[in-house]
Amino acid sequence: MSNEIFIGNLNVDYNQDRLTEVFKQCDGFTEMTFPSSVRRPARFAFCTFATAEDAANAAEAMNGEEFDGAAMSVAVRYNEEQRANAQSGRRARRHVAEVGPTSNVMTYSRGLPASVTEEELAQLYATIGITAKEIRIVKSSFRTHVFTEFASAADQQKAIAELHEVEFKGRKFFIEASTSTGKKDNAQ
Repeated sequence: MSNEIFIGNLNVDYNQDRLTEVFKQCDGFTEMTFPSSVRRPARFAFCTFATAEDAANAAEAMNGEEFDGAAMSVAVRYNEEQRANAQSGRRARRHVAEVGPTSNVMTYSRGLPASVTEEELAQLYATIGITAKEIRIVKSSFRTHVFTEFASAADQQKAIAELHEVEFKGRKFFIEASTSTGKKDNAQ
């Protein structure tokens, strides 16, 4: 196990000094690393601890905690061997979600904070005069996906045309026609 943790789902304008102070309170804190990016600030960081146990305890304690308006995704960072094993497991599970032709009433959205609610999304759709028939939020360890079913193809197209890449909850909202329902099938 690694003595480094990954901290993700950070707002674009998070304060690095404040984030460092938050993690300094965890036992065994050694250092904080902030990747640099030429195009935009990185929305993640790495924190090193004295031992793997300290890292695991910090990850467990801090995962899901709110920082600058977003729930952090915190996990022990994989070493190269662990990463390879995890990727092979993902490949084996790749066909779990129901996938089909592009829907004319369902949309897929990404780029959302983990704290987003169905009510907030319903309010967003209401700002352009449409009502969602069903909103399904699917959260994985580092991403939040939303599948929305609309009453008509016209509502779906209006949502895509008017909401794609607008700012929502401090992030760019991506919405497109869906090829999945967001529900899992029984295949393993």
